[in-house]
Amino acid sequence: MQGLQLIVIGSGSAGNATLLHLNGETLLIDAGLSPRRTHRACRDLGWPAPSHILLTHPDSDHLYRTWSTFTNRGDVTLHMHQHHVPWARAAGFEMHGIRTFEDTCQVAGVMAQVHLAAHDDHGTCAFVMTVDGVRIGWATDLGAVPQSLLQAFADVDLLAIESNYDRAMQEASDRPEFLKARIMGGNGHLSNRQALDAVCTIAQTAPLEQIILLHLSRQCNCPNRINALWQDHAPHLADRLLVTHQHEWTRVRGLSAVAN
Repeated sequence: MQGLQLIVIGSGSAGNATLLHLNGETLLIDAGLSPRRTHRACRDLGWPAPSHILLTHPDSDHLYRTWSTFTNRGDVTLHMHQHHVPWARAAGFEMHGIRTFEDTCQVAGVMAQVHLAAHDDHGTCAFVMTVDGVRIGWATDLGAVPQSLLQAFADVDLLAIESNYDRAMQEASDRPEFLKARIMGGNGHLSNRQALDAVCTIAQTAPLEQIILLHLSRQCNCPNRINALWQDHAPHLADRLLVTHQHEWTRVRGLSAVAN
């Protein structure tokens, strides 16, 4: 295998973006950070600027509006679900820079199976990506994990899944009740316990060499609480965890070993 690398450069309510580098090409999984910050990360890594974006959904923390400058002039291709096109068009993304998909998507050496799941009004895409022999499950901004998605992730080597909030912190916060209801009501985000339960189910059949926890709430979550939860309820998986941050890179290691 030649140089498969994965780095989450930021994940949280202020923006989500992950760089996947393979065979000299860079793919963005979500583009919720500014082009300036993303391009700076690529320069620091010695990687080329992204030429493709694989989008889970068009919320602004996953699709930064000024990426439209790059897609509209043909520097970057935006790959997104057909269902999400109206939201992207409203944000200024023109159709000639967009490639749509429904059930599958092939881009930059990645073959992705697509699973549309509930999230707010427009839903979100979870992916099972096959990249040079590595199977990667990717799911963020889910209100719940449907049985069909648990089955789709049954043989992934690496799983990246949202672990957005600690329920006790959410309930005790000063957030408006309507916002709490949206987040916790089944179409918003996954709690730490929901993420753990989903991973434990998937781990019954999947190798799960690494588990990446995405999109932690700054106000209603805490890495220490996550680590304590996993040590209490899934200590056999706790050493595989990588907890992402809003302002720090998270480098996923061991992908070559997985693929070989």
